[in-house]
Amino acid sequence: MLVKGHLRIGLIGAGPELLGVCVLALRDDGVVTAVDAAGSASDDSDALLLVLADPIEDGIREFARCLGRFPGKPIIPLGRAVDPEVAVELVKDGAADFLSLPFNPEVLVRKIRRALRMTGPRPAFDSAAFAPLRKDSPSPYDGANRRRCFRAEPLVGYRATATVRGARTVIFQVENLSIVTDGQPGGMLLSANATKAPALPLADWERGRAFELQLQLPHGPPIRTVSRMVPGTLRKGGPLRFAVHYSVDKAADAAQVRAFWLECQRAIRD
Repeated sequence: MLVKGHLRIGLIGAGPELLGVCVLALRDDGVVTAVDAAGSASDDSDALLLVLADPIEDGIREFARCLGRFPGKPIIPLGRAVDPEVAVELVKDGAADFLSLPFNPEVLVRKIRRALRMTGPRPAFDSAAFAPLRKDSPSPYDGANRRRCFRAEPLVGYRATATVRGARTVIFQVENLSIVTDGQPGGMLLSANATKAPALPLADWERGRAFELQLQLPHGPPIRTVSRMVPGTLRKGGPLRFAVHYSVDKAADAAQVRAFWLECQRAIRD
């Protein structure tokens, strides 16, 4: 079991100044040690911080080597002026998180603690209340794809909604969101007041009929998505809840969702 105050954090590719900042920031959690990416000193580390080299292509290659060298160990890349899409790809490819340089020490502490609580990829629906949804979720939520998801509910200022327009407009709270990538659809967990159910063709959606959802992020215009209900996820007891797979037609819309997802990754609180 990992015990606060006795954690071992390896730091790869950092100079003395950054090492000192990390040691000070994590002094209440454990020991930070500079290690050689090619050596074995980091084998005893509970987690690794990896400073991405310039140019970024070299940093990405070093990250890939570290993934192979230290399988199963949480790795958090650190980088300066890294494109948001690159950061998304790093997390999608196996990074426990990403942190921009320079960083707020409190953010570093949160990310380390969260990474060490993860025994594997974060589930698509990681609230205990949605355990049945996790069990019923099909393959697009499995494996590395699950890392693309975040828990939206506690993120004040990072709310998203999804609207179905028809004879009666219904607005859903987006409780979880994953991004569209690698030809796979994104996913959303939607909830609304149970009284909204009669206004929706839920039986048709359960049979696989596609429908349009307007995704509204905190900033920017609504994003049109084509969505399908994930089989077996409809819950009518209490709040109306179900999961959907979605796709977007415009590259600009997909980029907007990715940027929002990355903001939420940085803002997630313990």
